[in-house]
Amino acid sequence: MKRIIYPLLLSAFSSFSALAQEPTMFVRDIRVLDGFTQEALTEARVSIMEKDSVTMLADSLMTRFVNDEFIGFQGIVPRRNHVVIRVECKGYPTEFREWKIPERYAKNPDEQVRYAGKDIDLWPELDQNLGEAQVNASRILMVMKGDTIEYNAAAFRMHEGSMLDNLVRALPGVNLDDNGRITVNGEFVKSLLVNGRDFFDGDPKIALRNLPAYTVNKVKVYRKSDKRKYRGDDAPLSEEEKRQAPLVMDVMLKREYEQGWISNYEVGGGTTLKAPVDERWMARLFALRYTNHSSIGIYAAANNTNDGATPGDKGEWTRKDATSGEKKSYLAGVTFSLQPKNKKLQFNTSLKAQREEELFESSTIGETFYNDLLTHYTSQSANKRTSTDLNWNAHIYNPDSRGFSSANATAYYRHNKRKGNSEYVSEQAQGGSALDTLYQRTMWSNERETAWGTSVTLFRSNYLRKRQTLDFYLKFSYNKHDADRNLFDRLAYKMEPHRNLTEQRRYVLPSFDYNYGGSVTFDAGTKYFGDFSIRSASIVNYEQTFKSGHQDLSRSNDDGLAPSAAALWVIDELNSYHTTRMERNATVEQKFNLRFKDFGLNAAAELPVSSRRISDYRNQTDEEMKKTQVVCNARLNPFWGKNNHSVDLIGTIMNRLPELSYLIDRNDSSDPLWHDAGNPSLKTSREYSLEAVYRFRERNDYMRSIEVSGGYSEWENNFSFGRFYNRETGVTTVRPMNINGTWRAWAKGNYSRLLGKAKRWNISNDLGFSFDHSLDYVSDREAASPIKSAVDNLNVTDHFRVDYRINEMRLGAKADLTWRKQKSLDGRFATNSFTHFNYGVTLSTPLIWGIHFGTDIMAYYRRGYADASMNTTDWVWNAELSRPLGRRKQWLIKAIGFDLLQQIPNVRREVNNQGWQETRYNTKPSYVMLHVVYRLDVKPKKSPMSKK
Repeated sequence: MKRIIYPLLLSAFSSFSALAQEPTMFVRDIRVLDGFTQEALTEARVSIMEKDSVTMLADSLMTRFVNDEFIGFQGIVPRRNHVVIRVECKGYPTEFREWKIPERYAKNPDEQVRYAGKDIDLWPELDQNLGEAQVNASRILMVMKGDTIEYNAAAFRMHEGSMLDNLVRALPGVNLDDNGRITVNGEFVKSLLVNGRDFFDGDPKIALRNLPAYTVNKVKVYRKSDKRKYRGDDAPLSEEEKRQAPLVMDVMLKREYEQGWISNYEVGGGTTLKAPVDERWMARLFALRYTNHSSIGIYAAANNTNDGATPGDKGEWTRKDATSGEKKSYLAGVTFSLQPKNKKLQFNTSLKAQREEELFESSTIGETFYNDLLTHYTSQSANKRTSTDLNWNAHIYNPDSRGFSSANATAYYRHNKRKGNSEYVSEQAQGGSALDTLYQRTMWSNERETAWGTSVTLFRSNYLRKRQTLDFYLKFSYNKHDADRNLFDRLAYKMEPHRNLTEQRRYVLPSFDYNYGGSVTFDAGTKYFGDFSIRSASIVNYEQTFKSGHQDLSRSNDDGLAPSAAALWVIDELNSYHTTRMERNATVEQKFNLRFKDFGLNAAAELPVSSRRISDYRNQTDEEMKKTQVVCNARLNPFWGKNNHSVDLIGTIMNRLPELSYLIDRNDSSDPLWHDAGNPSLKTSREYSLEAVYRFRERNDYMRSIEVSGGYSEWENNFSFGRFYNRETGVTTVRPMNINGTWRAWAKGNYSRLLGKAKRWNISNDLGFSFDHSLDYVSDREAASPIKSAVDNLNVTDHFRVDYRINEMRLGAKADLTWRKQKSLDGRFATNSFTHFNYGVTLSTPLIWGIHFGTDIMAYYRRGYADASMNTTDWVWNAELSRPLGRRKQWLIKAIGFDLLQQIPNVRREVNNQGWQETRYNTKPSYVMLHVVYRLDVKPKKSPMSKK
């Protein structure tokens, strides 16, 4: 026995001595996180192995916490230059990570070896298929955490060159339109944040079109409440807070991009496809410097593609707006955000400059319906416009022990110039007779406009006992506006040449206004009585507005060619005026929120008291009017909510006062053919509305969402503009009037969800219906009593979309339907209806040799128009090829073709209660372009390791 035991003990002691003599190192800060939620996995088992992944050097490193915050795994292991980290955790696949130890640690064996690599992300394993010895680990697309939706950006594999807008469009339940408006399950997102900061000051297009998708870790959608943020509440928002708190989308960057520079640069050039051929070009740059406590962004863009963004960066092709003309856009801006270390103060500011140069040409035909008279008109116009805009914004937020304060300041400057000319021919027919020309009009104009202004708002919220709050709000704004317009007008009547007119008009239009006000809000908090709770808030608001404006009009009957033309100008005292307005509005509002188990009631009533005065001096006569009015507005909202279901009934009574300028007894005849009249007897308008809403939100991986709503509105003394047409002269007089009998009924439904075990399918559908009973006053005899005209409008819309994704490939199909029917109840025009049906497919997929291909093919189907030329089916095909280049794929080459079949029409048709109009524009939407993109990311240098 001794012969066996002694050798074993000697061998074990020798091995222990050898290990004790082997150089060791202290490794630390190995962080293991859930790849989606980014929560620390402290229960994970972290081991260090030889680089052959067979020999174990250290098993089960220890966890390290500082002030209850998880720092990482740490432990003493034999010193090596190259090791493998093995991470195991229940519910996650085992992860291996190679780690080359920097050579500098070999020179100082006492120095701690801090793991400086990326955090080790583990992704939950959803399904395993071992039938063919193959394991497929799927990444979770999204999770629900209370009222917050978290999207996992890594699960949406985007192709190289994708920007944030491509990623946002790929998120289930999210819709992004061309104007940067984001909706989630049909609800509008008010702000787009980056790491919790309103970095781009409410302009989401800057981040959407410039922030690379590869920098995003996850996207959160939640309701933002400054008061909840200050209190640090983790409890879900109450139903009332949900209704008041805005919905925001928060883009969380990956840790490696939370510090350093993110930048990308792009240039492109090409040509139009339609004759006459014209060049197309664009350029763009974006640079973002981000740290834990500050950020600064610089961006600039220029193009002549009639697009505020860059072509092809939208991720989804959209049809061009025919009304945009030929436009060159220039944009530049800088934004800065600061949150000092160890402080809760937040500050952000931005400065934006924009210039546009537009050449706008159009030809129009249309008809206007009166009693038994039809007027037909044709026109051609050309305008050249330049505009320059500067906008500055600053916001500061500062919490303290008793509440928080915030302040916002803005300033702007705007300068516009416009030159144009137009030709207009008016014809009319009575009782089905042939059209006969009434007059022909030619005009040239030259306009200039300059405006600037500033505003300041201050807010203070004080937290009292029992979660009561007392809020104070102050605001002030000032605006200055100057404009002048020179116009040459030639009017020729076919049958009555004595009415012909040739004159020049010069308008000078200075104005300014200021506004100040404030409010006090006391929130009494929520009081509980068993299952019953009550919450109330009282608001007192005061606001004062002053406006002053001139119109100095001079006329000359000379054609402007005579040398003495300057002496022929005459002041038009009848249409020159100076108007001042003073409005004082005080409002008392009371709100209640009652809850009993799953039922609740929101009630609000406000009592606005308005004291208004207007003074109008024209034609050497001063007219003054004073009005003091008291109205009452009310809102009642019973609701029910349980689990994933909620039902709301909303009833409102709203009053709207008429504009003061409408109440002046005047007749502005500055334009010989268009007169604006006042109406001192105009009454307050009142709207009664009732709405019902049902919502269902499934809080699981399939994110099933259903929303059905409907409503009815009716107006008493609704505001309408009566049109009085003079058959002999062609003069139209417009007068504001009250009218009764207008009502509207509507209904809409939204459905969306993910399908399939791997949730590769995403479907959504929006169905809408509306019926409008519209009333107007019209007359084809200026002195006659107006005749009430009634028109019924029936609208049905449907928007369906289905998407399929697998790895980097995405295939989609969409269909949009619009059907509209108009019926004149008094027979002013024949009943008409038309159908717009757009359908097509989209594809985004990688090809061979690293090439990515994106395309869509859409058919735009139009039927139901009396003019056969408008009943068309236009096929629109767009395509893009791109390929990354360089060792780090920092270069990207893109070839873009828009409207390759050249079938997008440059015609727009509009139909309303009083007629129809068709306009053809000079837009050239079809083009091909070649783009070169370069991205440069500069990450911070690693700081020296701390001493042991």
